[in-house]
Amino acid sequence: MGSPTAIIKLAYQAEMIDDEDVWSEALKAHNNVVHSYSDEIALSIIKDTQDKFVIMFEKLYQELNENWL
Repeated sequence: MGSPTAIIKLAYQAEMIDDEDVWSEALKAHNNVVHSYSDEIALSIIKDTQDKFVIMFEKLYQELNENWL
């Protein structure tokens, strides 16, 4: 299937997601979690998850239910 970045780009092109940048940001946050030993980085990821990524996944869920499933 390809790398996660390629899959995000493909999903954007297929109009399954509407904000490629936020999805790419979520992927970077995911990758940073594994190597994060800094409270500042961890808290930043938690805040972004609450403010952006939950909404992003809710939109995907809604899109899949309306158009793909």
